[in-house]
Amino acid sequence: MAHENELNIRLSDLLRGKGLASSPEKQIGKKRHDIDIKVGLLTAVIEAEKGQSSSSKNSAVNEADGRIIDKTADIALALCYPDGTESDNLKGQKFEWAIRSPRTKDNPPEWVLGGLDDLATVILQLPNELGDPDTLAERLSNTLETAVSRLSNDTKEAFAEVLDLPAEGKNLNTATMRALLVVATAIMFHARLEGHLKKPTSRPVLDRRKNPPPSFQDEWPPMSAINCANADSPVFAYGKAWDVILALDYRPIFETARKALNSAPPSPGLTSAVSMLADTVLGIAGEAASLRHDLLGRIFHRILDSAKYDGSYYTSTTDASLLAALALRDGDADWKSAGSIGRLRVIDPACGTGTLLMAIAERVRDLVNREGGMDGLEKTLIEEVLHGYDTNLTATHLAATTLGLLSPGTEFAKMNIERTFLGVNDNGHASLGSLEFIHGGQPYLLGWPAGGREHIDSPNSSSTETPEFDIIIMNPPFTRDSLRHDQFLPQYETILKKREKWLLREHIAGGTLHMSSQGNNFVVLADRLTRDGGTMAVVLPMVTATNPSSRGIRRFIAAKFHVETIVISHDPQRQSFSENTAISELLLVCRKHKSSDDKPPTQVFSLAVNPATPAEAMMTANAIITGEEKDGIVKHEINSDSVAVGDWSAVQFLSPRLAALFSKLRMGDFFAVKQLMETGDTLTGQAVRGVFDRRSHAQQQGMIALWNHETGTMTTMSAKHDTYIAAKSDMERQASGLWNRRGEINVPRSPMVAADAHTCGAIISLCRRVGMVSF
Repeated sequence: MAHENELNIRLSDLLRGKGLASSPEKQIGKKRHDIDIKVGLLTAVIEAEKGQSSSSKNSAVNEADGRIIDKTADIALALCYPDGTESDNLKGQKFEWAIRSPRTKDNPPEWVLGGLDDLATVILQLPNELGDPDTLAERLSNTLETAVSRLSNDTKEAFAEVLDLPAEGKNLNTATMRALLVVATAIMFHARLEGHLKKPTSRPVLDRRKNPPPSFQDEWPPMSAINCANADSPVFAYGKAWDVILALDYRPIFETARKALNSAPPSPGLTSAVSMLADTVLGIAGEAASLRHDLLGRIFHRILDSAKYDGSYYTSTTDASLLAALALRDGDADWKSAGSIGRLRVIDPACGTGTLLMAIAERVRDLVNREGGMDGLEKTLIEEVLHGYDTNLTATHLAATTLGLLSPGTEFAKMNIERTFLGVNDNGHASLGSLEFIHGGQPYLLGWPAGGREHIDSPNSSSTETPEFDIIIMNPPFTRDSLRHDQFLPQYETILKKREKWLLREHIAGGTLHMSSQGNNFVVLADRLTRDGGTMAVVLPMVTATNPSSRGIRRFIAAKFHVETIVISHDPQRQSFSENTAISELLLVCRKHKSSDDKPPTQVFSLAVNPATPAEAMMTANAIITGEEKDGIVKHEINSDSVAVGDWSAVQFLSPRLAALFSKLRMGDFFAVKQLMETGDTLTGQAVRGVFDRRSHAQQQGMIALWNHETGTMTTMSAKHDTYIAAKSDMERQASGLWNRRGEINVPRSPMVAADAHTCGAIISLCRRVGMVSF
């Protein structure tokens, strides 16, 4: 029978084979570590025991917690080998482990069962287990709120103007919080950069603040972030230091923040606000582990007030990790070759704060680390591989900062994060951000910082060709037509809608798209940007796979791509993959595929439990990629013919049997059925809202309507009117016509053919769930 020490040596060898820097039986002072592993700058330790009994688990946890308490490790794994494990069969065993960190050492252990690949994946994700990003986000968010309260309205209005943000009513405080978040991220990056700035080689030769750049003449290095915070005037000190840093580089980080500070009139309130902000930020920046979390994105979406207009939903860090792992596979590059990695091209055309791009960067780093690591990887990723576009100035500033935190030595002049213009310029020309790529055009690009329509006269790009990418990864904005341009004046809204219809005219005419929401527009854009053999990985609303109105986009996707993988969450606590929405969502991974080629079936993976941590997400990704059976993951298949005609209905069900029964039900195998839309004419909400206004009291005609569908209050299929309505001025004739077409939805009863009792019961449950029939 193998001794524990023998198993530890064998496990360490196997982990080294997975690219991990592991060493067994290491003596640290008076303490002995079973297995030591270096993960980036962190020291992780595995404390192992033979057997998986309660006593073995308690012993492993106590040893792991001891390494945290005596600070000989940053993080630890308590691991238990199963009974009967020998050196020659260890590779195929299922281990149990629990992660122990300074944050969790006083909590009961959460044991996880997995194989060697899962264990290696979890170890690579250990840095994400350190720190408490939610607590840090709340801490900084609270500081932002307090800082805003110290500012005068003049200062708030100055911040809003320089960042081109709406500033009426309650929007003024939100705009100010965004401006201060930009300042906070600049302070954070300033602190992260100091080690690099102190190197003699960092002193700039030329002054990039001017064009053409003369020789650099200022003192170097600039004042440190902490010295700026302690200065008599931190506002002046930070502004001066950032101006000097701009002579070297980093314009996306510091130019916007510096301009924000310079725009505000000097005041004690501003000094107080920046001081308290600096104190909090410098404390957070000191927790190096937190820099691997999308901390800035979490905070930004807490204060974001425009999600209902622009559909900006924050992809959780966990689910971003899952999507990135499914999008980027082992065979997509030679992970030992800097040249091969440098040729990869990845884009998020609606990148927001950069969450998905960060997830791709983490995925590449993990794949490279499995091959032994690589110097200069982050620099290559930022300058060559990763590309992001967004219309929001604050979001793109945060995306640039978040990616820059990976590698302060990056040449930001080569960073590929761009703010695109959404709006109408003074010449009356409309631009729709990155959607302008659809017809081979170029988006209007805004500089750092930007402001006002007066700067937007022609596309600002060095290339006239639409680029192509290996991977398009995105969580595109989804919002209905009646809202998505409401932040613009009516005359601009009309011009923007006209431009949208022109850009997408062939897809609207062909039935691929309808104008009720804009998210599927980005799917069309993805087809335009994906090179042959490339990948589209996207977060979409669940209804994209199920609604009759989305059949056109499903057929379009199936014609242009092989729909490889669909992941659905059936977790009743978390049916979405975005954090600030209640709608059900799916993850879709497609490979660009010639339509004439035979396509394999689509793999549908239904999750009974949505992963809660990046490590759990990577274990889920491993199971999906390898086909390993795993508790809580149910696999379906949809044949390519069904996918091609837009029948993706199997995604609605956790049980494969229910999916099969539903397919038979739709085909009329049990009784005659037809689509609800075929039973009579229906009215769209857009048509009704176009000719009616809401009223608080009944008008002479007594017209009523169901105006809203509030997710939090509408919990049954049965609903009553929630408002009175009246015809808009000059719309009486149209309103009368719509009113005369009003009706109720009746769910008919239908007889059922004879079947065995078990099948009948399942069909009854199924029909009640989807609302097709009533019994």
